[in-house]
Amino acid sequence: MNDVFDGRVPDRSEEPSQPPTGGEGSSASAGADASGRRRLRVAVTRPEERADGLAGLLAELGFEPVHCPLIRIAPPEDPEPLDVAALQLVSQSRRWDLILFTSAGAVEALGEALGRRGRSVLPRGPAVAAIGTATAQAVTALGREPDLVPQEFVAEAFLEELVERYGTPGAGRERKQGDLPGGGAGGPAPGELLGFRVLFPRAEQARDVLPDGLRARGAEVDVVEAYRTLPDRNAGRELAQQVSRGEVDVVTFTSGSTVRAFVEGAGRGWKVPPGFAAAAIGPVTAEAARRAGLPVQVVAVEHTAKGLARAVAQWAEK
Repeated sequence: MNDVFDGRVPDRSEEPSQPPTGGEGSSASAGADASGRRRLRVAVTRPEERADGLAGLLAELGFEPVHCPLIRIAPPEDPEPLDVAALQLVSQSRRWDLILFTSAGAVEALGEALGRRGRSVLPRGPAVAAIGTATAQAVTALGREPDLVPQEFVAEAFLEELVERYGTPGAGRERKQGDLPGGGAGGPAPGELLGFRVLFPRAEQARDVLPDGLRARGAEVDVVEAYRTLPDRNAGRELAQQVSRGEVDVVTFTSGSTVRAFVEGAGRGWKVPPGFAAAAIGPVTAEAARRAGLPVQVVAVEHTAKGLARAVAQWAEK
């Protein structure tokens, strides 16, 4: 998505150094602090069922969270591939070395598919890798402790860590189930994961960095659509109008999907008002927002809800 906004990037140096930004005459008296100044309003754009954590963290830090889900989670249009993968896991008719999760939604979707097969926990056998704290917690809730949770919650960095952990130069198809090397020497090279089988349940429109990178190293990757993220353009349009009216100061973005929903709802010609800031959960989301013409003032170092809330607080204190 190319630049669609023609507003200027706001200069934060002209704004107050503390989170409260309004005066006593603010229309949001319910959001005022002890001095009568209104608190900075921060939009939470996550799906409704996953928004409370970030909203609560923002409230604890003194902000006024504004719930505005820009996307909703839906089952895949064709649930059969996910159901087949669940059946193969249960019956062990297809053996994988690793199940790779990059979102809690994928874990939950596979859990529901296993439930339709009479299983309430993730079967033993394949190792489990999870990107992100929430993803790891979802794996734990499904009865397994993740074998690998990367230090960096970014696909590119995770790929290197995965190869470092499980890759062996020249590894072939004789690799047996569960025979996972403790670590390979050297950098990634073709054939390091030759014959390494990966089940990758994920969102419909996810990036291909991980599957492409794994395949380039010889792995066999079964990508299965676990869920879809559907944009709510009406919500995006309403949020853009709230921003224009000065009713929202910061919009948090936790995925490229939330960025797209906001941009599509705002429409071409929407002008970025002075003082508005976009806050991204990580560099990939930040880049999507910048490409859309949004002024990204905040990028979380820790790519979690807690990290995003803290990053917004640190930015507001400048």
